[in-house]
Amino acid sequence: MSDVEIHVKAVRERRLAALDEYEKKRYMVVGDLAIRTVEQAIEALAALEGKHFHLLPRGAHSNRMRCKHCGSESVTKKGFVNKKRLYKCKDCGHRFYENGKFVRMKTDKSLIVTALNLYYDGLSLRKAQRNLEQIFGERISQVTILN
Repeated sequence: MSDVEIHVKAVRERRLAALDEYEKKRYMVVGDLAIRTVEQAIEALAALEGKHFHLLPRGAHSNRMRCKHCGSESVTKKGFVNKKRLYKCKDCGHRFYENGKFVRMKTDKSLIVTALNLYYDGLSLRKAQRNLEQIFGERISQVTILN
């Protein structure tokens, strides 16, 4: 499969994902997916001309696992715990799960980032709480957003 075909396939997949999120009324996610779709389309056009155009540095396209604690790429799989993949860093020795959450946080990264964006964009704590409940379907207290 050529570079162009790979980029075009990625554009189609992201477009479908954005449409799916739009139907679920997750508008913040739709915006992020739309931006990534445009970036991927630019890369596809550049590949057609035989150029390598990347908005992100080469390392950002790497699919390698990174340690949540020290950021090292020297990570090995260390089995499963409660049906979740466990990883161990060779540099710092920490064991961790890749679960889309910040270190020592129970809440998903996207929920935390969205809460902070809403609050710092000027929404009150109550309005931010209501928006998060609509977007993610999870009830979060105002105190959690403030902390």
